[in-house]
Amino acid sequence: MTTMHERPLRILAAEDSENDFRLAMRQLRKAGFAPSGLRVQDLPSLRQALLEGPWDAMISDFSMPGFSGLEALAEFRNTGMDIPFIFVSGTIGEETAVAAMQAGANDYVMKENLGRLGPALERELAGAELSGGLVGKAVTDADREFGEANGRHRRRIVCREAAA
Repeated sequence: MTTMHERPLRILAAEDSENDFRLAMRQLRKAGFAPSGLRVQDLPSLRQALLEGPWDAMISDFSMPGFSGLEALAEFRNTGMDIPFIFVSGTIGEETAVAAMQAGANDYVMKENLGRLGPALERELAGAELSGGLVGKAVTDADREFGEANGRHRRRIVCREAAA
């Protein structure tokens, strides 16, 4: 049951461990989300799930048998989706995490510190909403300014035609 304080959240997870997936979902519930999720374990399943969305965020283990988090990230980025991608891993080192973020991941959370997942996701979702809102406002402002300029230009033309 969703209370007023829980935020619905659709999560796509590339994770080979059902238990780790359940722990991540539990941490998100503790952070005030009402997560629903789908866990995939291979590249074909990920491709299919990405098509079936919509998703609010994606989380991925970094090291999985026969399938890597970097492959998941690359496939995710190929879709052009503008949602957070967060690595949740027990095997990622700091240098690898930095490289993953340079490749397009929004953040990484160590499985030993899973309590960070909710706040990290909240920050990324808020940033996406803010940037979407700012972009939307900029487009609206530009449209309004264009309309005003176009109206002034038309008035000048009418005045010139009337004077001629």
